[in-house]
Amino acid sequence: MKITINAPFSKAQLPLSIIPLAAWRGGVVYCGKSSPEIKRICEQNELKLIDYFEREELIIKNAVPTSEGCIEIILREKPSAIFNSQILLTGFGRVSRVVAKHLVALGARVTVTARKYSDLAWAEIEGCKTLHLSKLDDALEEFDVIVNTVDAPLFSMTRIRKLKADCLLVDLATKSCVENFELAKNEGTNIIHALSLPGKVAPVTAGNIVADTILNILEENGNA
Repeated sequence: MKITINAPFSKAQLPLSIIPLAAWRGGVVYCGKSSPEIKRICEQNELKLIDYFEREELIIKNAVPTSEGCIEIILREKPSAIFNSQILLTGFGRVSRVVAKHLVALGARVTVTARKYSDLAWAEIEGCKTLHLSKLDDALEEFDVIVNTVDAPLFSMTRIRKLKADCLLVDLATKSCVENFELAKNEGTNIIHALSLPGKVAPVTAGNIVADTILNILEENGNA
């Protein structure tokens, strides 16, 4: 399979082999979500590779449009208001913290489930109810909406079948949180695997975040 650069506005596909043609030996290549193939090409051509998607400031800023996109999905897919809805957040990392903040502000009854008690403590401070992940099975049928931020298959079919019939599961993680996505969909579960929300819901903001991050890197390296 020929691997190409993600360039949706280009009239032609751009193969990865174009990278060393566009940069001089010893130059710098900036990319978002690098791959083993890109790393290999850069190493072979003595190019320094910087993945700006690994930068903390980008991850934090991207959490805002991700959260707004998540809320848009909930409003679109559910016939009820977010206010007073029982919403479960799995995990309490950067994205989940912003989602929790926004949902609490809208009057949702937010419960956070996580493995780390420190994450649950932070969630409690943010005004959320908390539930240790080990006790999740006993509470699944309570929720109108589940927002997943954990990159792991948390939801087996046994857990899926415990959800309310009209429960909405919004998966914000890169890897699906559902063990058997197609089977769950075929059984009628409303699952939205919402990838790359910043670029979809707020492309200008997403582009500015990337630009600001690259400028930060240049300044750190004395190139600004």
